Amino acid sequence: MRGRSIVQGDQARAILAASLAQAARAVAASLGPSGRAVIWDRGANSVEAIHSGSAIARVVAEQAGAWSIAPRILDRVLSDVARDFQDGTARTACICEAIYAAGVQASAHGVPSGALADALLDLLPELDELLQRQSCARPTDALLAEAACHDAELAEQIAALDAAGSALGVVDVCETDRRGVTTTSTSGFVIDVQPYAVGFAPTEQVPITMQRVSVLVVNDIVDGFGPFARVLEQFVEKNRSLLIVARGFGDEARATLLANRKGLGLHLLGLVPEDVSTRAAGVLEDLAIVSGATLIDDRVGTSLAELRPAMLGQAQSVRWSAGRAILTGTMGAPDVIAQHRDALLKEAERQRYLELDRDHLLRRAARMAGEWAEIHVGPCSGVSAADRTIQAKAALSAMKQASLTGVVAGGGVALARVAAALEQQRRDRRTNDASHFAIRAVVAGCRSVIDRIASNAGDDGRKAVALASAPAREAAAFDAASGRVVPLRDWAIVDPLSTTQSILRRAVSAAATMLRVETLVCT
Repeated sequence: MRGRSIVQGDQARAILAASLAQAARAVAASLGPSGRAVIWDRGANSVEAIHSGSAIARVVAEQAGAWSIAPRILDRVLSDVARDFQDGTARTACICEAIYAAGVQASAHGVPSGALADALLDLLPELDELLQRQSCARPTDALLAEAACHDAELAEQIAALDAAGSALGVVDVCETDRRGVTTTSTSGFVIDVQPYAVGFAPTEQVPITMQRVSVLVVNDIVDGFGPFARVLEQFVEKNRSLLIVARGFGDEARATLLANRKGLGLHLLGLVPEDVSTRAAGVLEDLAIVSGATLIDDRVGTSLAELRPAMLGQAQSVRWSAGRAILTGTMGAPDVIAQHRDALLKEAERQRYLELDRDHLLRRAARMAGEWAEIHVGPCSGVSAADRTIQAKAALSAMKQASLTGVVAGGGVALARVAAALEQQRRDRRTNDASHFAIRAVVAGCRSVIDRIASNAGDDGRKAVALASAPAREAAAFDAASGRVVPLRDWAIVDPLSTTQSILRRAVSAAATMLRVETLVCT
């Protein structure tokens, strides 16, 4: 096979093990409160510090040949974890590498790798149950958020957000250049629009509030109003408020709006979505559904020429300022809104591998809920706004997952205690088959997290494992942030149960997949 090489058997497994260990060590450097950045040489005299586990894995995977295969597999697994939980990538990397390394060692001593992979997958239901047994009391939202983001200022602001809103996932995290963290909460439907209101002269671009508003939504560029001019005249005569949101406005339409707006005072407003193309069409559809308007769109057989008052939506108020409009008291049908929101969430799941599209769909679904908050995250000493944004998303995800499934001891403690339970089972069984070595591999994986957290803090990882694995009355946890040993009953650092279960399942599954690999075909 010209231009390609084939690597098989023990040599293939050795390459996978070595390259996976290299990638996992790079990712694990970011684990825990004492985790460090990885410096990436981008070439052309440019370097970048990377703190995110998934970002580190992505960089490590950018190579060719046999040594790229395991890092690429790890990259895909960590991308999925980051997408679903915004956190847990470094833990997943540690567990996966430790399990695979133990599996390769067992294979070298004659254990069939296929049987070992099957035995690992057979353990998954038991691992879920063992973690369930580690459930503990949920701490305050502030402590839960800080455990996820290791940032007291971020945690305090996130915990102060409305708990119900956070649980629904209706919180936007925005990166800003201004130092510090600020939050805002809003009731109503929010639409991001271009910064200039149509119908107002440049000198009149000030915040606008209108009451008892009719809403016209047009999925097209409005060149002129034609027969709709009569409807505008009715709004002038009755001193009623009208909001027109369209893909754009031609010169004639702008002139008509300006002339009629002077007759209406401050009761006419034209806006254009910030999004473009299909995304703008989606936002306009959302607005029509929320307000109860009929979307004006030639492609579905509606036009301005056929507009009737019944086709207008309604809102109790509209506030516009600085490129954002907020509609409250909208009159859309609740069941139609709920169905549309569910459809957006399902489409977001289908687009899970297209991060930007998925995030846009989730934001649309969140705003359809009518309760919405925003947290603005700026840089602080030694940490960029981008990295703090990732931390904020991790904290919000932890709060959401904890509200759904509860929590377990964090910092690798629950995993270490699962390892202790598995180790006892292995001793009791006294077998020497594939299941024996599968348990041994998972024990190594579960202990690797607390070991690495302690190592990153400059402490003895084996000591931290022993403390967490002791009987319940004697168990303790190593606090990497302070260097103290804390009795387990006083341990306040927690992780969501569902996140921890998913991380362990995905790490075991990835290791089992690689154990089945017998041949590498490389360019």
